[in-house]
Amino acid sequence: VGKYGPTAFLFNMYGVAEVPQAFARVCAIYGGTYVLRRGIKTITTDEHGHVAGLVCTAGQELKCRHLVATKKYLPSQYQPPPCTGDARGDAKEGLW
Repeated sequence: VGKYGPTAFLFNMYGVAEVPQAFARVCAIYGGTYVLRRGIKTITTDEHGHVAGLVCTAGQELKCRHLVATKKYLPSQYQPPPCTGDARGDAKEGLW
């Protein structure tokens, strides 16, 4: 990521395991936090409704400006509506 410019495009040659590995490496370089083996108990927002952090299933409060998660890890109150067949909607799920 970022090798050929400021993009987030990844071309996986040896399977999809490269995607989380590349994200974890870039996350470490730029000061991000990659959380493993924890679910999301609740998401906190600021006064404008933007994500400000979360509380994980271990009870730890984590502050963030951006949250990337698949819907399978989100509590039921944060589940997106079912896809209506528009493929563009699927690409937006999980990024706040």
